[in-house]
Amino acid sequence: MDDDEEDLLIARELLAEIAGRTYELDWATDFDGAIEAAAAREYDVFLIDYTLGDRTGLDLLRDFIHSGYSTPTILLTGVSDMNVDLDAMRAGAADYLIKGQIDADMLERSIRYAVERSRTMKEQERLEQQLVQAQRMEAVGQLAGGIAHDFNNLLTAIIGYAELGAKSVEGVARVENYFEEIQKSGNRAASLTRQLLVFSRQDVVDQQPTNLNDLILNTHSMLHRTIGPDIEIETMGEMDLGIVDVDTNQVEQVLVSLAINSRDAMPNGGKIIFETSNVWLDDTYVARHPDVAQGEHVMLAVSDNGMGMTVEVQERIFEPFFTTKEPGKGTGLGLSTCYGVVKQNGGHITSYSEPGIGTTFRMYFPRVDDPVDSSEHARYMDVTSEGNERVLLVDDESSIREMAATVLRDYGYTVLEAENGSEALRVIHNADDGKIDLLLTDVIMPKMGGEELAEKVTEIDRGTKVLYTSGFTNGFLNNDPDSDRRRQFLSKPFTPESLARRVRNLIDS
Repeated sequence: MDDDEEDLLIARELLAEIAGRTYELDWATDFDGAIEAAAAREYDVFLIDYTLGDRTGLDLLRDFIHSGYSTPTILLTGVSDMNVDLDAMRAGAADYLIKGQIDADMLERSIRYAVERSRTMKEQERLEQQLVQAQRMEAVGQLAGGIAHDFNNLLTAIIGYAELGAKSVEGVARVENYFEEIQKSGNRAASLTRQLLVFSRQDVVDQQPTNLNDLILNTHSMLHRTIGPDIEIETMGEMDLGIVDVDTNQVEQVLVSLAINSRDAMPNGGKIIFETSNVWLDDTYVARHPDVAQGEHVMLAVSDNGMGMTVEVQERIFEPFFTTKEPGKGTGLGLSTCYGVVKQNGGHITSYSEPGIGTTFRMYFPRVDDPVDSSEHARYMDVTSEGNERVLLVDDESSIREMAATVLRDYGYTVLEAENGSEALRVIHNADDGKIDLLLTDVIMPKMGGEELAEKVTEIDRGTKVLYTSGFTNGFLNNDPDSDRRRQFLSKPFTPESLARRVRNLIDS
């Protein structure tokens, strides 16, 4: 961008002398022509003369920056002036060169520096945006987990008392229907809170060595029924696929959710492709995605040829309650739940989409290659849930404590109650023989949590079994691979039947 043709010819000669590179040089002679040229095509570098008619090259540089251009700029001037040099740097110029003192090597170094500096700044900006997004998602996740905890406490009482109420009015059809509707609504609400806990990575996971090819095959028939006959499903699985450690139920939920999203993006039919492969995530990938560890991974991709998404939509797709669907067509929790599942299972998820072309979601799970145990995990289901043992029930929520105590007494147990850890220890001390067969305690309580209480109770009697319950694990189980600990946990909200069965199973185990 220079109003002197002689300077143009000099620049062309210097660029032609640079070995190993070919430069294409366009020329604009004035301020308006420069703006038109910049708008007409994308450039790698701007070379701007300090003097451009009535206005300066600094004015043009500032105008470009204000208009959103990030093209690196080198300012050219005929006179060495420290103040102009400083002004150029402050305005955002990548370099400042004096005409008549420039040779080919100097110009080549200046261009290379300007381009590399621009790339570095863009990458830094991208990483900063990624960090801000991750922090925002983490904050929303913590909020979601806290809401789910309080909500699950309420739902435990609602669902439990609805089931007890239905049993107490058996034979009165109209009243039974009322209680049944209460239970249905409570269960739907419980499903929503579980999605919030999955998003916030605070749901209970049951990971096991899994071949993702087998998992896709297992969900194939269900997907055909779910998405309809006008959608073609294609599977492209790597034959010698590595093994990953995931909760199969949760990952199946992700596949179904992504398939439903794809179906909605293809109202006139289309194709969904499930693809798996072994991949190595290198230093370059890890540098761009700080939440990923370098090494062997298994990639699971779900692609469609639907309407695609804009960049603005892609930036928000994993936020809970964000949806592009019309009111009543979605909760906005589908993709946020997928995000939470993948993260909670130690994986990483990315998306790529172009409007009118389609969308691809790629998930990467660390490869473990443990032998796959085809047998089901042990399930503890007894014929009867009745008993006559003594249970100490501890929960700071009186509605849950009273409901659970009623259930267990109906099943024949002797129930002692306490609203916190200190009171529970006093109850044991005042008991006839101090014998407690099972401690049923909430994990999160003021002053003394469930874990600390369990330690003190088992110090008194090592034979006491412990059953923890909570609507919000807060990492209580996620880092503990011990299957016994998992069998000692009952998620809220629970039903009276599931409570009685779990108590019976744990006492008998």
